[in-house]
Amino acid sequence: MTSPGNADTPRSEGNSLVVPSTGLSSGLPTINRMRGRRLYASDGRRFLDLRFEYGRGFLGAKGLRAGTFAKNGIERGLTQPAPSIHESRLKKAILPLAPRAAAVSLFSNLERALAALERILGVAMDPGAIFDPVRREHALQASESTVHARAAEIWRPFAQAVGADARPDAGIVLFISPCPAPFGPAGLAFADKGLALREPGDEIPPIMPFVALRALADLDRLAKGIPGGPHRSRPVADASYDETFWKRTDRRLSSAFERRGPYLYARCAQSLWPAFRTAALEAVCVLTPEWDMPSIVPYEFDDGELKNLAAALAGF
Repeated sequence: MTSPGNADTPRSEGNSLVVPSTGLSSGLPTINRMRGRRLYASDGRRFLDLRFEYGRGFLGAKGLRAGTFAKNGIERGLTQPAPSIHESRLKKAILPLAPRAAAVSLFSNLERALAALERILGVAMDPGAIFDPVRREHALQASESTVHARAAEIWRPFAQAVGADARPDAGIVLFISPCPAPFGPAGLAFADKGLALREPGDEIPPIMPFVALRALADLDRLAKGIPGGPHRSRPVADASYDETFWKRTDRRLSSAFERRGPYLYARCAQSLWPAFRTAALEAVCVLTPEWDMPSIVPYEFDDGELKNLAAALAGF
């Protein structure tokens, strides 16, 4: 699925880059509680959350242990911008994720990282365009900074599963923490240390790298299997979040989604996307807000939930 995007897609307005919210206002009732991959509404309904959120959605609202670290960080008072050892540790953890990275700049949110990327590339660049190679090349054709622009890439979890490893020439890699947005900084990994000096990033609260480091470790644990985990959809308690697990969704969802690894791309036409997403909500499942960005296979689900979702989307 490739497209210039719909009304929910990040866009450039004048000299400012605008990134959409998570789209919670699109039909969801008031949510009282979130746990794992489910949202609990005030009207008693329980929603299965398949939102991708540019990579932040893998570990759910709380994460596996990232939520515990967030609580510990708050208790330590790590909520105000200040230098910390956690920041340098997170930068060190990001470096191996980008093949040529020599330096990393951290930003307080995705919008700030994208604004820095826009200044470097000379063209508005949203994470959807970086994520999708066709959109990326289309956008980069307008850039005057060809050396760096053609090497822009995004880090994505489980890239090998979809044949999407960062290109060896990637001079800039956008990192988005796979944890809840309030605690997840974004980063730019540069092959050119001079760019890191030009865009040094933000002074961020220590709680952000503190939680992001735990989220990366949680993601690794998820991929390797979590003994004793509460994953009712798995045949054994310590099954890994991998192709064997992801393909368990094919029986129900293959007619509505094209699956690439854990990523689910809607097969419907862009014009049908609002109705498609509304139908999913009526089946108590939340999809990612953008038509041309994927939803994800949740690490915990009941077959009945997918059965209801498939039935709701059968007309598309």
